[in-house]
Amino acid sequence: MSVIVPIYKVEDYLKRCIESLVNQTYKNIEIILVDDGSPDNCGAICDDYSLKYNRIRVIHKENGGLSDARNYGLVVAQGEYILFVDSDDFIELDAIEKMILFAKENHLDIICGDSYRTIVNESNSIVNRTKMFGGTIENKVFTGEEYVVDCISKKKFSVTVCTRMYRTDLIKENNLYFKKDLLHEDENWTPRVLLAAKRVVYINMTFYHYLIRKNSITQIENRKKHVEDVLSTCNELIVEYNIQHISELNKKILKDYLARLYINTSTYGKYEKNFYTKVIDKKFPLRNAYFLKTRIESIVYAVSISLYRYLKLKFS
Repeated sequence: MSVIVPIYKVEDYLKRCIESLVNQTYKNIEIILVDDGSPDNCGAICDDYSLKYNRIRVIHKENGGLSDARNYGLVVAQGEYILFVDSDDFIELDAIEKMILFAKENHLDIICGDSYRTIVNESNSIVNRTKMFGGTIENKVFTGEEYVVDCISKKKFSVTVCTRMYRTDLIKENNLYFKKDLLHEDENWTPRVLLAAKRVVYINMTFYHYLIRKNSITQIENRKKHVEDVLSTCNELIVEYNIQHISELNKKILKDYLARLYINTSTYGKYEKNFYTKVIDKKFPLRNAYFLKTRIESIVYAVSISLYRYLKLKFS
């Protein structure tokens, strides 16, 4: 079992993360700490832990971003299964034992669980805490295609990488590495790895604690790059879906999800007409909408993005 932890500027949270891994009830774990050129004391903290625990392997590298750090971990990972844990998050102490035993007994490619999403302020006080579900039907074996479509149809689909455990060979044999220099890389990676899976199961177990803080990567990066990268992912996945052996109905549902993602992303934040004119294809949602609600919204969106934004704010 391999756990990959990409690390950058999280010295206030890193020890809690590592402690949740070294104290797992399941001991046959390879913990790969990838110091992504962090300018604070993260590298030293990693080295200190590696001296105490022979299960910890530390990689120090130049800063290349989250996707690059995860890829470094994937290349060296030797466990049968892989779990990704972000370095400001943590997991329940019995999480790996429960998940890996279930995965092995049922010969799974991917096992999915629940998580808590906790928003904290600058003083690390909890502002809001919500439970995020990793599926809809417990203990049922789906193909990856069936699982994604079921979750989308029931509005329970999450692209969060860290709330699932993956069979290592599924990733490596299908060359499913993370795309570098991309914000919201989970939107790009998760559908591809799930669609490659033959056996996926959701278990009703809340094992992951996901922290949202004001100075995290997703909160401070340039909003325009956020928009550009997600829209680029939408276009890439459309191409991917067209060449894969997916049923026609399921393909329509997957594309409808991308149409909604496209609309929601391109109407995110303050509207800047010059920027949006350059990067947005107003007819993308209309071409890919399937459900009636999405088609109606796509028509309004294609007529006028500013009108769509006004109506969305007024009636939401």
